[in-house]
Amino acid sequence: MTRVISAIIKHPAEAKEFSLDYVLLLLGAVEQLCWAKGHNPKISLKAAGITDNPLCSEQEVAYVNCFMLPSQRCLEGTYLWDCEAK
Repeated sequence: MTRVISAIIKHPAEAKEFSLDYVLLLLGAVEQLCWAKGHNPKISLKAAGITDNPLCSEQEVAYVNCFMLPSQRCLEGTYLWDCEAK
C-alpha cells in the first residue's frame, strides 16, 4: 500500500490509468483509516470552498462529509453537484 501511495504522490499522471473501482477503494481506505484512528477533522464551509456567505462561512463540518462522500459520489456519477469523473 505504501508503494502505491508513494507512486501516486510522485507520479500523479500515472494514476489516471487506475480503474474507478480502485480509486473508490483508496478513498474508502482513507475514510476507514480516519475512523480507526478516531480522527474526525473539521473544516469551515469557507475553507472547503463551499460558500463565501458570511452568515454560514465559519460553520464547521466534518471533513468526511464535505470531501470524502462528495468525492466518492462524483466518481460514481451519483452526485448532484456539477462534477465530472475523468
